Amino acid sequence: MLVIMVRYILILSGFFVLLGCSSQKGIVISDSAGEISDSTQYEIIISEPGYDSWVATNRKPIWYHSHEYYQNFNKLYVNEWNHRATVAGYDFPYDYQIDYNIWVDYGLEVDYRLFWYFKFVQDKYDIKLLSTENR
Repeated sequence: MLVIMVRYILILSGFFVLLGCSSQKGIVISDSAGEISDSTQYEIIISEPGYDSWVATNRKPIWYHSHEYYQNFNKLYVNEWNHRATVAGYDFPYDYQIDYNIWVDYGLEVDYRLFWYFKFVQDKYDIKLLSTENR
C-alpha cells in the first residue's frame, strides 16, 4: 500500500512539475530509484511542443535498431548538442545542456526516446547535428 501511495505521489508531483514547466522546452532524464526498489530505473521527460505528434508519425519501431545503436548515436548527439549549447554563436534551440552520462545504462526506452528527440529537432529546425549522418 505504501509503495502505491509513493508512486501516486511521484506521478502527481511529476504532473505538476510538467504543468509548471509547460512553456519551457527541454529534456529531463531522471532516476526513479530510492526506497521503492533496489534497482535504478530511468525515465525521460521531453517537453518540446510537437514532439509527441511528430514522433508518433515518424519513428521506427523500438526493435528497428539495437540498444547499442541508440546509445552510440546518443553519445554523439549529446556531445555535439552540449558543445553547441556552450559555444557562443549557437542560440536557439541549444539553450540548455543535456545531462547524459555515457557510462550509465539508461535502458532501451530512454535511449530510444532520446534518439528520436534528436531526429525530431533536426527535422523541426532544419539543422544537422552530425556532419556524417543523412537525415
